[in-house]
Order: sequence, then C-alpha cells, then structure tokens
Amino acid sequence: MATDTTTEVPEEVVDGNSRCFRFRGWKVETQKKAALSTVGRTHLSEACELPHIPLPEIVFGDNYLRLTHEPSGWTVSFNAHDALMTWAQHQRQDAHSTLTSYDVVYSCEYEGSIAEINQNGHHPTSTIEPTHDDIPLEKLREHTPILFYDHVSLFEDDIRDLGEVELSVKIRVMPFGFLVLCRYFARLDEKEIKLQDARYYHEFGSSTVLGDFEARAMSAADLRRVYFAKQKQHTTLEQQDQQPAWFIPTADILYANSTPIKRLAYKIGLQVAPPNVATS
Repeated sequence: MATDTTTEVPEEVVDGNSRCFRFRGWKVETQKKAALSTVGRTHLSEACELPHIPLPEIVFGDNYLRLTHEPSGWTVSFNAHDALMTWAQHQRQDAHSTLTSYDVVYSCEYEGSIAEINQNGHHPTSTIEPTHDDIPLEKLREHTPILFYDHVSLFEDDIRDLGEVELSVKIRVMPFGFLVLCRYFARLDEKEIKLQDARYYHEFGSSTVLGDFEARAMSAADLRRVYFAKQKQHTTLEQQDQQPAWFIPTADILYANSTPIKRLAYKIGLQVAPPNVATS
C-alpha cells in the first residue's frame, strides 16, 4: 500500500445550498434544494419514458453528492435522475408494468454513477476488479473526529400511507479516510422490508477505493419474529411485558437482523496519470 505523509488542511466552501470540501486530494460536492416542481417532475417523467406510471411522491431532482479523486479524475456521483432511470429501465423491460401493477416501492439497485469522462474532458484513469477485502466496519464504529459530514435525500414516497420508501446518500470524512453510503429502504406494511446499501471506502494514502453492494429483504412477519426473539434473550420478563404491541421496522433493524441475499465487492485502483512532458 502506498504511503502518503502529506498533512493538508481541510478546506470547505459553503455557497447557499451547496458545499464543497477538499482534503488529501479528494473533493466532495453536495447540493440540497427543494423537491421538484410540477414542471420538473414532468421533464423527469418524460426522461423515464413511463408516462403511465407516477414518480415517487417527493423527488429532490436538484440534490446530489459528487466525490472526485482530483489527481486521477475518478468521480462517482449520486442523484435522483440517474437512480430513477435505473428503476425505469427495469419497468420498461417488464411487459406487465401498468398503472395498477407497477413497482410501487421504486426498487433500484443504484450504486451511483461513475464518470466516463471527467470535468476536464479526460478519461479517468482507474481499474476495477473483484475483491475479498471487506470495508473495516469495526474501525468505522470507533469514536473518531468527523472532518466533514452530509446527508442528501434523493427521493421519498409513503406508498399511499401503506409504508415508506427512501433513497439517500451520506458521506463521512475522518482524518484517516472516508465512507460513502447510498441507501435504499422500502417498508410495505405487513408485507416486505427491503434494504440496499452501496458503499465506497478509502483510506488516505492508499491507491484504492473499496466498494460493495448489499441487498437484504425479509417479510414483515419474519423480521418481527426474529427481532423480538433476540429482544427476549436480553430482557427480563417484566421488560418483555412492557414492550409495545406495534412494530415499525427500520433500515437499521433490518440490517442488524438479516443476512445479504446479494453481495458484490470490488476494488477500484486509482491510477494517477503522469504529467505531460514537453517535447522540442
């Protein structure tokens, strides 16, 4: 692993609804604005090419998180447009998708959008390959100073008061590295709970980014059974009698009480292009 002894000072610029943070060769840009207007929703619906199927109730079409490795130009960005285009593609492929039978939880295995050409018009220099390396979650649970944090919502829906759907992305930058988490969560009351996490992790001084994608799903009944079975192991009879009869599953509850039904892990190699050498 390459070493990096530079001691850069974090720099942040805030401009209205936008933030830009730089540290150790990385740039983080976020923007958070109001939900799309009727006109904006119409344009997005036309782009999805699904005029008979409604978009999520709340779409933050101007929100984004963009992460750039400035020496190589490698960039990953997260926004509602690209996420919903992923969902729409699957809907168009489903011949049975109609106004009364479409995917009401807006399922999308969205891992962000990798730039094929960076903002300077050059192809980013990077490689990607499968890996058995895991993101060090225990290290990330340690109490460490946070240099930068942001949480950006992309879309939401209450499924006609029958549950909730949310897609959001957040980033946490520490002195030793950063973690990006793009999380899709869907809860359809008394039916199914779904969770999809896409993560990117980097330790400053290394030349790689670890990425992974996990999908989890359980029926509401199974999750309730597993959750309360674990609770009984750690509570007294008196505490069990005081537990509420209702149960509203959350993303954290599903994550802690399930195993992935799908998992992909990969390593991204960041290759810094050598500077151009002038010739006579």
